[in-house]
Formats: sequence, C-alpha cells, structure tokens
Amino acid sequence: MMRPQDLLRRVQRGALRAVTGWIPGGLGSEDVVVVAVVQDAAAEIQAFLDHHLSLGVRGVVLVDLHSTDETVELARRYSPVLILQPRLPLLPAAHRRGPPRAARALGYFSDGLLDLLWAAARSRLPAEVWRAELEVSERLEYPHSERLSLGRLARYLNERGAGRVDAVDAPGRGLVRGLGGRAADMQVALRGGAPVGSLGLDAHAAREGRDGKVFCIGFHKTGTTSMGTLLRALGYRAVSAYRTRDPAFVADLAAGRLDDLFRVADRAQAFEDNPWPLFYRALDARYPGSRFILTVRDPDRWLKSLVNHFGGQEAPDSPMRAFIYGPGRGDPRGHEAVYRARFEAHRAEVEDYFAGRPKDLLVVDIAEPGALSKVCAFLGHAPPFDRMPHENRRLT
Repeated sequence: MMRPQDLLRRVQRGALRAVTGWIPGGLGSEDVVVVAVVQDAAAEIQAFLDHHLSLGVRGVVLVDLHSTDETVELARRYSPVLILQPRLPLLPAAHRRGPPRAARALGYFSDGLLDLLWAAARSRLPAEVWRAELEVSERLEYPHSERLSLGRLARYLNERGAGRVDAVDAPGRGLVRGLGGRAADMQVALRGGAPVGSLGLDAHAAREGRDGKVFCIGFHKTGTTSMGTLLRALGYRAVSAYRTRDPAFVADLAAGRLDDLFRVADRAQAFEDNPWPLFYRALDARYPGSRFILTVRDPDRWLKSLVNHFGGQEAPDSPMRAFIYGPGRGDPRGHEAVYRARFEAHRAEVEDYFAGRPKDLLVVDIAEPGALSKVCAFLGHAPPFDRMPHENRRLT
C-alpha cells in the first residue's frame, strides 16, 4: 500500500506541465530564483519580470493558473523564464470565492491545491538554490540592494548556515516571504536598518563606484552565459538577455529609443547577451569608466553552434535576430553568409571604436587557455574558479 507522503510526491511531480521557456542549468547555492503563482496578471507581469531580471535573479518560474488575458504571451517574451501550468482542473470563475488573487484562484480547495502547486514548482529547482516565492504584486528587495548583489547576499547567508530568510524589510514595499529552502532549521531576518557590516558588505561588494560597469559585448554563442556565471561569482549584479522577444521593445531599440535600456543599466553592474553588445557606443558614452569585454570565437565554429542552437527552434521573425541580421532572417539556416558577415563586422567595428583604449576593452576567446586569468586581471580580481566555466556547452 502506498504511503500518503509517497502519493503526495507522485501527485506533485505530475501537477504541472511546462508551457514555454527555460531556466539555466548549473544553478548553485549562490543563485536566487523567483517562483510566482499568477493568474490574469497582464497589467503587472512585465513590471514584475523587469524588476527581478534586472536585479540579477538567475531565473523566474511562473505557475500560471490558466490566465485568460495576455499574461502568458507577455511573459514568454522574457528569458530566462519558465512558465508552468497545472494539469489539475480549475473551478469555473463563478464558483471561486474571495478577491481575484492567486491564493484564491483555486476556489474552495485553494489552500491545499495552491500548496501542492508551490511544492511542484519547487521540485523543478535544485534544493540548494535560494528561492523567493512571491505574488505578482510583490517585489524582492533587501537592505543595500543597490550595492549588494544577490550572489553576495546568498554567500553571506550560506557562510552563516542560514536555513531561510523569513522576511526582508526594506524602505517602501519590501516584505518578502519564503526566500530559502535549506535543510537547516535556522531562520534569519534581515532588517532595513541593519548596519552595513552586518550584511558582510565590503569594498569588494561596493565595486561599482570604483570600477564602473562591465559590459560583455560579444555576440550570442561566444560564451556570454559563461561570462555571466563568472561575473556573478566575482560579486557583480549581472543582467543577461533582456526583452529580446518583445517586438515593441526591439522596435524602440531600432528607432534609437534607449530610455528603457538605460533604466535597467542604471540599476545593475554587469551585462551580457543581447541587446547589450549592439549598443556599446551609447553605453560607453552614458557610463564613463566602464569596461567592455568582447568575447570572440572562430567564425566557422560560431556559425555551426548558432545553427545548432537556433536553427528551426524559433520563428524566423525572432524580433532581436531580425533586428541584428535583417527581417525574415531569424533562422540562420539559409542565411549563413549574412550571419557570418555581421559577426565579423561587429568585431571589426568594436576594435576600431576602442582603438588606443586597452584599459577599456578586452578581446578574449573563453575557450583558449588563460582566458580566465585574462578576464580577471582586466577586472582587477583574483579568479574565483580553477578554470573558465563553460555553460550551454555542446559539441558542434
């Protein structure tokens, strides 16, 4: 006879199905992932995702309760975001009770079923990852977040054996529940008025005023994800690909309207993947003293990797790739010559722009021996690894 706890685990494993999106692999104990249950949240979902992705979380898991508005369509434009939906039937709207909140979305059985969905979403993530379990109206905030990266905060908690953070208080709306998930029982509450030293904040963490920002301006599939892993390990609050699937945002970029891009860049310290490589001139002008890292790769190997990754997987009118390579060329297959020419032109243009500025630009192939030492020396930090991390690695 099956034990109740075993039956519950089986139900949890099958409770959710993936709708779209992904969360990067290689998550560890210094990574933070946001988990949120949403329903008919089109008015709030973009602000929610913009905030957390710019803050530097490693991913967002959305459990969508079969929204009838544009919640899913808006959310799927972001990455890394994994959208899940319950396999369980939901009660008709007429039978639901209470306010239109996620916690009431499952009607008379809301509490029990919602707990099951939370558990099912958690099971998609490694146990050691720090999770912020939020409603779409909440925002992850913490003291000194403008100077302290999420990775640095996680490291501080790990060093003290923290089991979880029950609440983080910050000026304004900052109550966050459920950031945790360790086996340890210790509970930690950090208060907005806590002295800087109590958060382990030092000159290394408050690097931006001294060193400026770091922009990785190599094209996709040149090691951008690996660079993000390295930068986070060094304590930078890093932003990865930003709204690359949002046609309206990409149209603004193409028209030179960069206010939204600058708004995100103002709040973080390091940047990799699109659209950052395309605007190195504007970023250099707006943020004097920043450092730029151009990741490069053998053009033939790069093109083969690109075809393996993007070929046939996404619509040929992918907004960002159409912007980079031209309308109708979102799929590299059949447009290899265009892709290669654009790739080679980008490197030439970057090197020409930064000519005579060796302290501002580093050109590096992360697959070459010594790449880790080169990058860390350029940034003025000791290597945090024995060798350069290789994320999204694939034989090509």
